[in-house]
Amino acid sequence: MRVDVFLAGMYEGDGVSYDAMKIRDTLREWGVESQLFTDHAHASPAARKMAAHYETFAASAARCPVAAVIYEYSALSPITKFLQERSEPLFVRYQNVTPPAFYLPYDAELAAQLQRGRDELALLAGRAEVCVSPSTFNATEAQAAGLPAGEIVGNFVRQPPRRQHDLDAENPRLLFIGRVAPNKCQHHLIQLAAGLKRAGFPGVTLKLVGSIKGCPRYAFVVERLAAQAGNVHLMGHVDDPLAMYADVDMFISASEHEGFGMPLVEAMFAGVPVVAYDAGAVAETVGGGGLVHRGKDMAEWVELVGGLLTDPTWLDALRRAGAKRAEAFTDERLAADLKRALLAAGLAL
Repeated sequence: MRVDVFLAGMYEGDGVSYDAMKIRDTLREWGVESQLFTDHAHASPAARKMAAHYETFAASAARCPVAAVIYEYSALSPITKFLQERSEPLFVRYQNVTPPAFYLPYDAELAAQLQRGRDELALLAGRAEVCVSPSTFNATEAQAAGLPAGEIVGNFVRQPPRRQHDLDAENPRLLFIGRVAPNKCQHHLIQLAAGLKRAGFPGVTLKLVGSIKGCPRYAFVVERLAAQAGNVHLMGHVDDPLAMYADVDMFISASEHEGFGMPLVEAMFAGVPVVAYDAGAVAETVGGGGLVHRGKDMAEWVELVGGLLTDPTWLDALRRAGAKRAEAFTDERLAADLKRALLAAGLAL
């Protein structure tokens, strides 16, 4: 039996790429043959060695019939129309596409691409057997596009080792991991770091980890604000993002659109307290394993985070809650959830 996995693009450190690789590996562990296919125009050199170009699939499937295809839908891609015209049973995994409104002030062309990416999901409405999403938030959008609903199966996530974190309350270390993008709202995090510095935390630092290449105009704004703040470190892309959790006191997210939020779960695995803005699937993913705040008033955030940083008991409670919540995202748990979802959708594994 063969079940292949498709994704629009593939890069090191990317959450969707990691989920696709883990699904392929999980299928193989079940004795199912599985290969990755992507668009090499949107893949790193290393990824091109791990995944075949999608246009080679037809010849491959002719040699060895494919029982089903799993498509990680996350961006505008020629793969969508390619799979629409194929006949293999199609299982969509909708990872969400960022709403274009976030990008309009910075890049109208990219905003238009995002809109097309959201619109083209509907092309698969009459084609997909089921949509297995990593969050109810994503599933609701997929259903609105006409895709049949399936079970919710969280994304596979990298699991950093859990460490003991000794807090220096006067010099707290904050972290956010995610590409520099308007919906991620790094500018709000910089405002928070500056506010904490003025509010009695003179040694506070903020590390922002993630590529700055996706939206240059927004990246310019973030770089300028970081330089003005003086206590913000723009790390860019790092080869080992899991190492970033080793020496920080809190993971902070102000993102206003998340279809899942892999770093939230990574932080919980690492024993780093999580504080996040309530948007998209964030509250669903955190699930009681961190503190989710609904407002965007930075004065409230300074008071909230400052209060946490001076209350070791509260921080310990967040660490324990995070560890408990992370149990829902172990490889074993997610593999079982995936198998149940695929069986329920009619795939005879």
